[in-house]
Amino acid sequence: MRPLYILLTSLFIVAFTFKATSQETEKKTPDLTFTVKKLTDGSYELKSRLTYMDRKIDFPIAGAAINYSVDSESPLNIEGNVTDKNGYAYAYIKPGVILPRSKEGVITINATYSGNELYESASGEALFNEARIKVTCEMVDTIQTVKVEGFKINPDGSESPLAEETVVVSVQRMFSRLPVGEVTLDESGTGSLEFPVNLPGDSIGNLHVVAFIAEHETYGNLESAATVQWGIPKQKVLVTHRALWTQIAPLWMIVSLTILLVGVWAHYAYVIFQLRRIKNRV
Repeated sequence: MRPLYILLTSLFIVAFTFKATSQETEKKTPDLTFTVKKLTDGSYELKSRLTYMDRKIDFPIAGAAINYSVDSESPLNIEGNVTDKNGYAYAYIKPGVILPRSKEGVITINATYSGNELYESASGEALFNEARIKVTCEMVDTIQTVKVEGFKINPDGSESPLAEETVVVSVQRMFSRLPVGEVTLDESGTGSLEFPVNLPGDSIGNLHVVAFIAEHETYGNLESAATVQWGIPKQKVLVTHRALWTQIAPLWMIVSLTILLVGVWAHYAYVIFQLRRIKNRV
């Protein structure tokens, strides 16, 4: 019985060690999300996010290099393609760069992560037909009017009106965008809307107006922006008294906190003093 017991114990230890080793060396499978957005100046923003799922929690992967290519063959040498602490990587294609396209005018951009000893490789793909939109702000019969124009780029490089498409018009705020309306482009690729007159702006009344098409099945993500002085200037508030939101706290709060801290440290000092007395008596 003793040799059999030793054999079973040895087999259990070997199996447990093998399982633990295999779990340690098993690579995680990351997820790479990838989007392309055309900006106001004609450049392209390539946005990637690399994460992995563990116990139903999405964890970002930082410091990972994302490589980009066109049609999986032509590499794009772009700087700034390393993920940050939140797993995001941003890269840009400069204005005027002509990207290869298929006979149907489709542009394909691939994003790939090669992986390492901890993570497997991952990839993402964006397919879209080239188009552009333009937003302008002008007064029409004393009415603040936002005008949007849209054009699609044909396979031969010529432009045609981007008709029957809906463009969202918004105002950029600190953390998000405030939608102010939608514009449906007509057969000539143009449309307009009346802009609100009561929106707060910066210190001189400037507003950053953004028109965009998001996640279109054909044209992807398009954006155009303009700055116009149509907002209500922000008033500077002069604080002449102490409050919770001022740089100097109220006097009662400072006095209360000082008394509490002095009391806490006095108790610490008293305990240390008593411990030293006990030690000296021993």
